[in-house]
Amino acid sequence: MMKGMAEVSLSQALKAKSRLAKQIKDQWAIVVKFNSVIEGTERPASMTTTYQEIRANQEKLAALKAAIQAANTPITETLYRMGELRGTLAMFGALTTTHGKAPFAYGMEMPTYDAELKSQWVMEETARLQAELDRLQDEVDAFNASTKLTIPD
Repeated sequence: MMKGMAEVSLSQALKAKSRLAKQIKDQWAIVVKFNSVIEGTERPASMTTTYQEIRANQEKLAALKAAIQAANTPITETLYRMGELRGTLAMFGALTTTHGKAPFAYGMEMPTYDAELKSQWVMEETARLQAELDRLQDEVDAFNASTKLTIPD
């Protein structure tokens, strides 16, 4: 292992990525808030130094993301399938399944709706897809816990 590098599980690397991204976001918030202050007001830190830290952290984050992506290669298809399942579940959440007579607008005669994908079917399909998503997530979690990679410290 090279100096400045650490061997961790993919799960740990993903957590490190989230922490580093949050740190960068928080550092940017400081720069945005305190870059221009009323003369004589004390800043909590040097904006130049904070910006240099942001850039160094961005370089670390890029290397970390690349290591994670390389480690994820064996499960890339599973990750894409999960994304598609999440998208389908979101669409079902927005789908109108009104069927039969239902109010439309105050004072109007109630129209009769005809839903091809009925509410019961959508609920059952949603449950089936959620179970598949949960099963895939369990696979990914097991992979993440057992896969080791080397990341920058």
